[in-house]
Amino acid sequence: MHRKRENDWHETQPTKAEVLSPPATHPILEEAQRAEGGAPPKKVELGTMPKWLRGFGYGIFSVFVLLVILLILTSILR
Repeated sequence: MHRKRENDWHETQPTKAEVLSPPATHPILEEAQRAEGGAPPKKVELGTMPKWLRGFGYGIFSVFVLLVILLILTSILR
């Protein structure tokens, strides 16, 4: 019969006690984050997305910037 020693540990057990600080969450989003897995939302990196999706994102952003510039120009030239 195998005797359990103090230094026996399972491969899934941490080697030392880990102290994790709770992630910073907005109180309104806490319920949604618990439902989605409990982690805070990740920042979107367009460089890791497919080429067509990056193009679409850059296109939407460009249209938004152009509309803001058009809004400023029309309010100045009135």
